[in-house]
Amino acid sequence: MDESEINESPRDRADSATFMGWSMATCIVAILLVAGINGVVDPYLRFEWFRIERVNAYRPKAVGQVRMAKAYQIRRVEPRTVVLGNSRVDLGIDPQSKTWPANVSPVYNAGQPGGGMWANLYYLRHAAYGRKIDHVVLGVDFFDFFRDQSKSSEIDSSRNDVRRLLTDAEGRSNQQRWKSLVSDTVRSIASISAMCDSALTVASQSDPNVADIGTRGLTSGEPFRPIIWRQGQRSLVDEKNADYRRKLQVKNGDIFDRSNDRTKDRESADWDYLDELIGFCDENEIRLTVFLHPYHAELLQLIDQSDRWRFFDDWKRELVVRCERSNQAIDVWDFACVTPVTSEPIPQPEDRDTIMRWYWESGHYRREAGELILACMFGDAADRDRAESLISGKKLDPQVIEKHLSQQRTLISQRRNETDAGDHSVPVSTNLSSTETAE
Repeated sequence: MDESEINESPRDRADSATFMGWSMATCIVAILLVAGINGVVDPYLRFEWFRIERVNAYRPKAVGQVRMAKAYQIRRVEPRTVVLGNSRVDLGIDPQSKTWPANVSPVYNAGQPGGGMWANLYYLRHAAYGRKIDHVVLGVDFFDFFRDQSKSSEIDSSRNDVRRLLTDAEGRSNQQRWKSLVSDTVRSIASISAMCDSALTVASQSDPNVADIGTRGLTSGEPFRPIIWRQGQRSLVDEKNADYRRKLQVKNGDIFDRSNDRTKDRESADWDYLDELIGFCDENEIRLTVFLHPYHAELLQLIDQSDRWRFFDDWKRELVVRCERSNQAIDVWDFACVTPVTSEPIPQPEDRDTIMRWYWESGHYRREAGELILACMFGDAADRDRAESLISGKKLDPQVIEKHLSQQRTLISQRRNETDAGDHSVPVSTNLSSTETAE
């Protein structure tokens, strides 16, 4: 036996036990304190028990956890209307707009940045599980369909942002969801990263341009403002245009697989997901409205200059064909047109003060443009007339689409010629008086 153990007195052993007890109690109290603080601040919107001014009224860190935040938030809201789409919807369509008819509320913005058609289908099933959804408004994006057709666009159903949903990849009850519930809860209240993000959440409350996901799912575009004031909106537009140009120039880029390999399915997974979403709405008697995003005219020109306009037209045709197969009459609205809004002038490179009225950059429109979209689709006569004079939404069907596409080809050709000639004139309704300036 060790000599130290022989010489250890009963009092020493008691002191050691007391020390261990206090240490353990301290650790438990510290863990509970951290969990309590994280639970109150709730930086990732896991619980959203309350929003306290100057504490957690805004949740900037939830924006980086948008898949998790919206998966839980949409179930808490219990919406009658769900708005689906990618980051363009996430930033641009206000679920609390006064334009929404009273009989469709509450409305929830389930837009998923970078999500694609799979996210639209999966989150709709999740929202409707055991509940009645009356109306779905779906924003569709050309860039979700135009891709390298030699690569699969199937989604990995084992990823965590799928496993936390109430339904699995096949639309059945998700029996493994409890694992994600535990993981998300622990990560939200008992992790060091959550503690750090709670502190940052509280510290950011005084920032007028803080990021946030609102109570109905709308993500704030305010963080764009300091970027624009720092580098200018022209620079931001150019950066995003370079990204869109790369997407347009991707190898084997198309909306279909047009290869001669008969062993391959002509349709990509994106079209399959759209068909499933339409079928789900039919089966569950959910009204479906589809709209195409109002890309800025510079982005429309990029599509034209990249020799992708024929795919753009084919995409619109195919959307109409798919929606016509539905058991219901689906309204398909085209806002991806040359209009006074989409032709809004972009500030000059040296201008660090001016912010465009309708756009953050050429692919992401502001909530103000989203209001015009909603007015065209759901507004009263006065609101609709005003909106149509600016954004000219066109309801598509097989009888009108070819004439409409021909008109848009003419308009983009005219704009191309004007740009080549150095004529950057735009309609009076989009002059610089419609922009903001820094105070």
